[in-house]
Formats: sequence, structure tokens, C-alpha cells
Amino acid sequence: MFGRKPLPQVLLKRVVCFDYPFPINSIKAVIKLITSEYNLPLLTNALTDFVININKKFQEDDKIRPWSFREVRRFCRRVKNSEPIEFLQSNDELNKISIAPSAMMHALFMSWMMCPDPEKSTKTICQVVGESFGYTDIDNLVQILSADAVPQDNYVIKGILRIRSVFNIENSKRVPKSISSFWNAVFLASLVPPTDPLLIVGESSFKTFLANSITVAPSQVTLGSETTTASLIGQVSYVRQQTYERILLDLLHTIMISNEKLYPKFTDFKKNFVRNKENLDKLVEFTKQIDVPYLKKSVDYITKQLIADIPNTAIGDYTTVFKPGLITHYLFRQSPIIIKNFSKPPTSVIERFNELLSIEPELTLTEDYTNTITPENDKTIKINLDQNSKYRFRIIALSSLNDFNRISEAMKSRFNIISIKPYTVAEKKTITGLSDKYAKDPKFHIHKLILMKSIIDQIQAIQTKILNSSEEISKEKLEVQAAKILGTENNQCEEFKTPLKIDDGYLKSDNPYILSYSAPSVDPTNSNIVFTKTTQTLCVKIFTALSLDIPIIIQGPTGTCKSMLADYVASLMKDFANNSHVIKIQLSRSTTVEDLFGRNSIKVDINGNKIFDYIPTELFKAASESNHRSLIIIEELNLASPSLIDALTSLFDNNPESKIMRTNGESEKKGRFSIIGIASGNVSPALKKSAIFFRRDEYDSNEMRAVCESILKNTSEIPVNYFEMNIARNCQMYSQLEYHFKNLKNLLQEITFKDRKNQQNQEWSKIDISYAPGGSTLKVGDLIVQVPIKNANLALNLQEKLVTLTPSEQKLFYCLAANKLKRYPLIVT
Repeated sequence: MFGRKPLPQVLLKRVVCFDYPFPINSIKAVIKLITSEYNLPLLTNALTDFVININKKFQEDDKIRPWSFREVRRFCRRVKNSEPIEFLQSNDELNKISIAPSAMMHALFMSWMMCPDPEKSTKTICQVVGESFGYTDIDNLVQILSADAVPQDNYVIKGILRIRSVFNIENSKRVPKSISSFWNAVFLASLVPPTDPLLIVGESSFKTFLANSITVAPSQVTLGSETTTASLIGQVSYVRQQTYERILLDLLHTIMISNEKLYPKFTDFKKNFVRNKENLDKLVEFTKQIDVPYLKKSVDYITKQLIADIPNTAIGDYTTVFKPGLITHYLFRQSPIIIKNFSKPPTSVIERFNELLSIEPELTLTEDYTNTITPENDKTIKINLDQNSKYRFRIIALSSLNDFNRISEAMKSRFNIISIKPYTVAEKKTITGLSDKYAKDPKFHIHKLILMKSIIDQIQAIQTKILNSSEEISKEKLEVQAAKILGTENNQCEEFKTPLKIDDGYLKSDNPYILSYSAPSVDPTNSNIVFTKTTQTLCVKIFTALSLDIPIIIQGPTGTCKSMLADYVASLMKDFANNSHVIKIQLSRSTTVEDLFGRNSIKVDINGNKIFDYIPTELFKAASESNHRSLIIIEELNLASPSLIDALTSLFDNNPESKIMRTNGESEKKGRFSIIGIASGNVSPALKKSAIFFRRDEYDSNEMRAVCESILKNTSEIPVNYFEMNIARNCQMYSQLEYHFKNLKNLLQEITFKDRKNQQNQEWSKIDISYAPGGSTLKVGDLIVQVPIKNANLALNLQEKLVTLTPSEQKLFYCLAANKLKRYPLIVT
């Protein structure tokens, strides 16, 4: 049998080991017990042969996954609890098949789904299944696995098989029958019992849509590399005594959510609850109506504490209470959970799911050491899942193909795995409506194609809803416009003029299809920005992104006007004029997810009580606000840590249905916001895939001269060619320094000139250094610096030391002395 990795030799010498795998007779005996448990004794022999054969094949072919007793039990659950499989007969009639053929099909698909690359293992799997179950038509099995699935009313058909679809019939109308990769995944999901865990793997964009469509009222959790067990399972917090009672009532209220009649009644009861005998009696009556068997123990225990009013150990006016994390909270709600980025957290966090993913799931709340929801001597909640209940706790995990390899084999064995194929060219065309030119181009991945479609939809909306135009724009022209917006074409506006203008009350660029309402009384030409060609192009990109409400990421060297242009465009738009609803964030390598999205801390509730709860940041409030549109500008995006990238991905996701996550793992619907990311270094592909990405190049020599002349014209007569550094920000600092040294007009010019001259001559010239007697001033060339030296001998020693400095040391001293008069940051290289 297949188990975990072998123990290290250093441990093997210190422990007693038992042989594993078991002898064949023992394997058969265990399988017989399992099949008897599920009342499937007729499958014992065929299943035993299959397990032995598949494990032998694993020794020869590592593309095949072996079966352990866990897979045997999961197989029996599928045969017993899944929807019946129907066979299409030769007369085109569909008939339900008996247990044995049905079991063979479950073995076929289950073993095929477990393979790392199912397509490459099809023939081998069919041979093993056929041999084990006595079925000789191997080609027929291959055809079944290779056939494309299609929907049919409430069913999904794959080859000669039909099964009732788990896919929501309303959502099924949104997905064309020709998207076979999607319907193949739906067919595989329909084979799995409705409460068993699923792991959906692939790079395709429909994983979340599929997960939401095969469950009832699911909740969504996004994990990251900094996700903790406390945020998922729960942690102990300090609260005031009066808050303790409210928390217990909230827990009971959460459990009642599956009862549509009881839940609203308890809402009113909880709101007006006052401790007295009448209300306590009502509380008992409420809890008697809760019909969730696996939570009965917790319900009784919480009720007992409320009636007794004996809080846990108190410290002053506070007491300790266990507050459930996300997974525990949704377990109490009996709600399915969609877990995105399942493989991102540390292994210790992922392993905490082991109990919940078992054949008979349970959760041991050792974290509840305050005995808030579980008794001291019984911490385990056994989850007896009702197959017929409307609300079912279920875990559906999502993972990309790259991250899938980080999940251990032991953890994978706890899931029913569905691997999603990439979209074909035909499917890309069906989904996006784009032509072959873009659907076949490998540079246009599915996310970029969907972004193009979104741009086209927005352009059409502007034409019909804002301009009230009846003119129909051709498909070819729309595609060209969308590709241009995602590309790097330069703007055609006259150089050194703003590419934006006010026309008939709208803010426009040279693109006639893009416009926005302008802010009142704002003149786009009133700006000190030097609109070189590359600056104009970037300006139009930002304007287009904000007008179409699509995320944009700008990457380029520092000092190339990225931030200034973002501020400039925002100031011209009605929603963001005068910095209205604009949130600016500066990232650093030490910025955490909590810094951006909020953290659990002590806050004061509406009654003046101090409670330990989630406190959102201004960024989170802006991202979740739906009453008005906000603008989020994030600088130095390239400094984001991996965990921060995980959290920011949802903000840069152009899908309006995606959700943003609190740091405690809870999800919240997106509000109305636009977002600009600014970076001076490389940006993670995860952030770029659903956003307009523009790489801002360094200024060329002509642009640099134009920018520098503009910066220096009002503060200096120094020719630009005296300044060697090709960075506009350095020119600006140069002009500021020179301005503050008015009494030494040529100081920085001389420093720069000498540096330039000496580089040409490959040697340093001497800088005259002399000391003025009196002991209070030090003269270095044209520079006079006050020094705290009054003793002539000390002054003489200082002069001697200065004269003996090397040329480069003298130059450094010269710059440091100049900086003493006006303290600016200096970088010495």
C-alpha cells in the first residue's frame, strides 16, 4: 500500500518498524471489512484485484498513483452516495446500470483523476481497470475517458455515460456547450458525493466560477503565505464581561442560519436580549429547535454557560473567550467553503486540515483552552454530514498547476482531484468573441484576452450610454483599439503639450472612443509637467485605464514622472478631483498584509465597550466602499512580499465578482474603485495578468534635456550639459541645492565641472584649502564653513590633515562641507 515518505535512517535505527505494504491476504481482509461497512460485499474481489494491480503498475510507471485504504473507502463512498450513472444503449435509450458496472466506472474515473497528468495515463488506467473488473473492451473505456462532456438539461453526458449534473442550472445557461474543458470538469465533479472534499487544479480562469456553481451559498477564503492556524481555526481573546455574553449569543445565532424560520426570530431576540428568567427560558426553547446533530454538543454547552452566567477566568473587568476562526465559523454555519491558494500557507497550517478532510471529518478544538464552545474533556466535533441537507459543510480547494506540486502526496490523497485542461483556441474564441489573430497568438493568454473583451465592452458602453451614439463600431476596429490600449504605441499628440483636453464637458484624449466626465473648472494645460512623447503615452494609458475602470500597473525607473502623471490625471477626473476619495500607499519591504488591510486589535463598540476585533484600514474601506468611486495608488509595488502579492491580487483582478480578503480571512465584495500600481522594479506576473501593464523607459537624451531645461530655467543659468547624471530627479535636487547656496553661485557648477574635467584627464586636480586665522571659519575654495575650533595649534593640525587628503577625499570633504549649510541627503559611492 502507498503511504508517506520513508523515515530517515537516523530514526529507523531507534524505532521498531512494521512491514508496509501488507501481505495480499491482509489487503483482501481489510478491503472486505470496508466493503461490508458500506454494504458492498459484491465488490470485494474486483476491488482487491484493482488495488493490487494499480499498485504494481505504480512500481513500473510513476505517472500512475497507487491506492491506499483511504482511496478504497472514498471509492466505496462514491459508489454508495453519488448520483446514479446511466448507460446509453444501442437503441439510444439511457438505462441505470447495476452496482458492478457503476463501480468500474467510478474506479476508472477516480484513478484517472488521481494521476498527475491524466491525459498521458489514459491507456494504462483503462487496461488496469478492465483487467481487474473483467471488462475486455479496453478501447471503449479509452473512448469514454477521451470523449468531451456536454450538458443536457439537468444532466451532463460524456460519451455513453450520463449523470445528473451538480452544476447550477441557471449558471449552466451562461456557459456554451462548446466549452468542453469546462463541462468535462463538471462531469468529474458530478461523480463525487456532494459533501466530499474537492481539489480543483489548473491555470484556467474558471476554477472559482466552477466551485461557486456546484455548491449552495458557498463562502470564500483566500489563503496566503502568512496565513496562520489562529485565523482559520480560532484564538483566545480578551473581552469585557458584558461582551462575553454577546459572543455566546452570536455563536448560537450562527448555528441557526440553516433554519430559515428560526434565524430571523433569534435575530430580534438577540437584539433585545436582557438577562432575566423569561428570556433565559426563551433561549432554551430556541436552542431545542436547532437541528444540527454534529453541533448539538456545542449548542448544549454554550447554552449551559449562558444560563449559568459563569464566564471564564477573568482578569480585572475582562475575561477570556475563544473566537472561532474562518473554518470553524463556516463549520458552525454549515456552509461550504471555497479555499483559494490552498497550497500557499506553511505546511503546519495546511496539515491542520487533515481532520476535516478525512473520510469521517472532525475537528479537535485544542485551541479552545478556555472551554468556550467545547467542554474541557471533549474537544472533538464529529461532523456527520447529511447528504440531503440544503446547507452542507464542504471544502473545495483551488490551486494553480505550479502550486499543486507543493502539496504533499498525503494531503492530495484526502481530496477528489479535478485537473482542468487549458482552453483550446476554439474555446478562447467562444469565450471572448475575439478573432483568430488574437486567440491563436501565444502572447495573448486567456487573462489578456478576457481583458481585451472587457475593454471592448467598456468602449461600447461609452458609445451607447454616454454618447448616445447609434453608430456600430466594427469588430476589427474594436479589437485594434483594445490591442492598442494593451500595447505600447506612442501617442500622436504634438510634443510638449498635454494629450488631454476638455471637449463638450468631457475629458478626452486623441482616442475618440475613450472619454470621461471632467472635473469642473479644471484646465488640463495648467501643469508644469514636460509632456515628452513617452510622457504623453503614459498619460494616455493612465487616463484610459481610469476611464474604462481597469487596473493599471506602471513599471519604470525612478524620476520618470510616473507618480506625477497619476496625480495629474486623477485631478482632472470628476470622481477624484481635489484628491477626493484618493488613497495613496507607499510600500516597503517591511510592509505587511495587516498594514494594508487591517488587523485584529482592541476597539470601542457603539456601547462604549472595549472589544478585540478586526479594524480595517483606509485602503480596505476604499476597496469595499460601494457608495462612491475611490482611487487607490500603490507606489513601489515591486517591493511587495509574496504574502502581500497574494493579498493584492484580488485588488488588481479585473473580475468584478472577485472578492477582497480581510486579514482574518473573511471575504467581502468589491466596492467601486480604480487602482494604479507604480513600480521601479519587476512586478509579479500574478498582479499583471488582469491589468493594463505599461513599461516606462528611461528618458532619451533629447527628453532629458527638455526636462532638465524646464526644471532649471527658473532657478539657475547653469547650462544643462554641466550636469552629467541622466536622472530628472537629480536635476531637480541639483537646482534646489544651487538655489539655497545663493552666496556661492558657482559652487555646485564648479564641483560638477571639476568632476567632469578630472574624469576626462583621468586624474584629480587639487582643491585649494586654507584656514583663516581667528579659528572660527574654514575656507575651502569659494566655500566658507563655520567650525568650532579656536585653538591655533588645533587649527594648524586640521589644515595639515586637510592638505594631505587624497584628491578624492578632498572632493568628498568639499561636498560634505557644502552640505553642512543646508542639510540634504547625500549618497557617497
